[in-house]
Amino acid sequence: MLALIRGAGDIASGAAMRLWRCGINIVMTDLERPTAIRRTVAFSDAIVHGETTVEGLRAVRAENAAEAKKLLREGSLPVLADPECACREELARVQSDVIDRFAGRDFIFLPVSRGEARSAVETFRIQKGYDFPMGLDSAQSVYGLYATNFIPRNFLIDREGNVVQATIGYEPEEFDALIANIEKTLEK
Repeated sequence: MLALIRGAGDIASGAAMRLWRCGINIVMTDLERPTAIRRTVAFSDAIVHGETTVEGLRAVRAENAAEAKKLLREGSLPVLADPECACREELARVQSDVIDRFAGRDFIFLPVSRGEARSAVETFRIQKGYDFPMGLDSAQSVYGLYATNFIPRNFLIDREGNVVQATIGYEPEEFDALIANIEKTLEK
């Protein structure tokens, strides 16, 4: 699971710390000039100084989603100067570029929720307006077969059950390559 937290002051940083320790990847955003008062316990200080450490967790300023993804892979918490949360726009690509684009073709897109209750997933679907099916892995038994950290993960699996492509996180170029591979796989 990936959580985006808007604001990286002391209260938001406390929430981020708790979620991180539960195994949830966090990306935080804040103002270009953060207004946190208790800066020694706020991840927003990474925007000003490039990086900061709070209770042993290193946060690093990221300039874009690709950099945030790299930082997550390295085990650091990324903080973006993105007061409008423009990085959320990437999520819309799943609906338009995957679900809608391949509708009616021999293709199934199945996001699987990791460690969440059915009610939480259903609430999320309603809030986002998604109408495609979502799988549940509340005990993380399926996730544990493929990974120990970092989500989202995408696996493109062909008709014979072979993994054609696996990706971690979101990067526009990588997402474009996934779409191209879906097209190629469907042509076979």
